Amino acid sequence: MQIEPHAKGEVFTMDRMEGDGSARSSSSILYFDGAARDVQDFDCNGTQSSSRLDDHTIEIRRKCVGSDEIWLIRQPVKASKELLIDMTEDRRGTGPNREWHVVLDRM
Repeated sequence: MQIEPHAKGEVFTMDRMEGDGSARSSSSILYFDGAARDVQDFDCNGTQSSSRLDDHTIEIRRKCVGSDEIWLIRQPVKASKELLIDMTEDRRGTGPNREWHVVLDRM
């Protein structure tokens, strides 16, 4: 996962390794204005919005057509070089919701 500055906000890039060993990458611009914009990557075709919850915390929400809703909360860990990502996937009745709590080292 990479987060880089952009003239209109930030670029959020996620890389993942598939079961067959191939690598996939997807990037989108985070505008932080709460407006839903079209997004298509990996297994999601739908909309994405992003907003700042406070000076350090952001929220990204994805609504995938006919599928899951995913939201991420990103915030720095105080007095460290770590970044905390809380991710929730609402499975819309197709199974239990999934939650991840990830701590990343910032470079």
